[in-house]
Amino acid sequence: MAEFLIYNKEHWMDTPSKQRPDLTGYENVIRKINEDTELNVITRTEKLGNVFQKYNRRYQPGDIVEVRKDGKGMCGLEPESFALIEVPISFEIAQEYMQSDKVINEPCTILHRRKYWLDISGIVLNKDKIATIDLVTFNSILKVKK
Repeated sequence: MAEFLIYNKEHWMDTPSKQRPDLTGYENVIRKINEDTELNVITRTEKLGNVFQKYNRRYQPGDIVEVRKDGKGMCGLEPESFALIEVPISFEIAQEYMQSDKVINEPCTILHRRKYWLDISGIVLNKDKIATIDLVTFNSILKVKK
């Protein structure tokens, strides 16, 4: 049995900003950079590029963060942001779902953290945010990033 550690919350860049609830965290950071009158054009462009890349590399709900051998379980602060999905496949096969995927978007290349993700919205998790599913369910919730 393999265990998939799944990112299971909205990233702060996608949620309303505490300072400006009408904007997402991402939009608020962009606003701050654009409104900073002390930045020259080159510095502003670099900062905007860095934020853009960070935004496109962020974890999103369902991202496969890690594949573990059976029995490792959750540890540390993981239950706050993650779910653990146990699947009856070998660890070696499960590792194939850790592949990264390049998306070329000129003029820059964006590297997604993982090529695959799991839509766990319909999966019932226990109080520890853990669920065991069968292969049929796994194959039905397995998605490829577009």
